[in-house]
Amino acid sequence: MAGISLIPAIRFKDQMFYIAPRYGVEVVEQFSLSGGLLYMSAGGDIAAGISFITGTYGLPDKCITAGLGLGFSTDEGDIEFARYPILVWGGNLRLTNSLALVSENWLITGEDFQISAQPFSLAARFFGEHIAVDLGMILVPEILDKGFPIPWLSFIYNFGG
Repeated sequence: MAGISLIPAIRFKDQMFYIAPRYGVEVVEQFSLSGGLLYMSAGGDIAAGISFITGTYGLPDKCITAGLGLGFSTDEGDIEFARYPILVWGGNLRLTNSLALVSENWLITGEDFQISAQPFSLAARFFGEHIAVDLGMILVPEILDKGFPIPWLSFIYNFGG
């Protein structure tokens, strides 16, 4: 997966972008495991990400996913890992042959855990045989108090069959 933010009044080179390679295998019918890496950067000066493992139960048309990740950040080439894990949960519900609702949500644990600072998301996924586009929003209650949700736009290419 890959994506970029589209926040008005921010120069293109300062928008957040991400890439997220992932590999998965079916363990038993209707249950799969996958692992991967999410890397994000904004303006080239700030970089962070998550290494993760997830489990998915269900069929491609209707499934739920839960996982565990460990965050990291970079500063002048040095990588620092988080002390606390990130819990990931979400799901996918196919509505038509080319449209689904998608949600991916993170609970960033730690000493200063606050539910109002947690990102929750909802997007419409438009897809074909190998490519999909997600268009939605990321909702962070603290940010919503100050304005609007964070736009979500991502493009996905499926290399598998």
